[in-house]
Amino acid sequence: VAIPEHAPNSKSTSNTISFYSEMAQAPAYINAEKASVSSGVVNIAFEVDPNSELTKYNLVRSTSLTGQFDTIQRIDEPEKSISLYDSKVNTDKNVYYYKLIALNNCGKPVMESDIINTIHLTVTNNDNTNNLEWNSLKEATNQASNYKIYRSIGSDNSQQIAALINNESSYEDNIEDLIGTNAGSKICYFVIAQENASQQPPNNSNIACATIEPKIYIPDA
Repeated sequence: VAIPEHAPNSKSTSNTISFYSEMAQAPAYINAEKASVSSGVVNIAFEVDPNSELTKYNLVRSTSLTGQFDTIQRIDEPEKSISLYDSKVNTDKNVYYYKLIALNNCGKPVMESDIINTIHLTVTNNDNTNNLEWNSLKEATNQASNYKIYRSIGSDNSQQIAALINNESSYEDNIEDLIGTNAGSKICYFVIAQENASQQPPNNSNIACATIEPKIYIPDA
């Protein structure tokens, strides 16, 4: 309302304009499916609510479950099955944690996935035994998962040597029978993990190796 100084008893009113901005529908969920290692590269997969109308996302990563997550990729993807690759990693030394964050039309975060992590396998030799240890699949929720252990000797193809079903995170491999004929060869392992009773894809660990040391016997004097 505007009232001129020379006409205090008069007034004028402008018209009203209404403007409605309809935001695209945000996803009700984003499921983290896998963070699988192959040749030092991590393949991360997510499933987005099919009713979502958003296409822009940030892929964030941390080296700690509770640490700071940093944006490593910005994605514009209309498909609801999203597969991404992260090559700027050292999977032989670190565990990596990932989330996918959906952005609205204004670039503001509106939904994020659960956390998915890589599996880091280590091998240490203790005489006739190789001790394997790894972290859990989906550490954030510690869901019941199974782990299949594969082993290769020298240039041979990998063979499954064990299957663990109760969230176990270690295994002892007796290599006594391998020492005599394979001395000096590398024995390498990797683990494939999958949630029990789940249709989610399997997750591969890094490959970890140990060298089969020859046995040296010194006769008594």
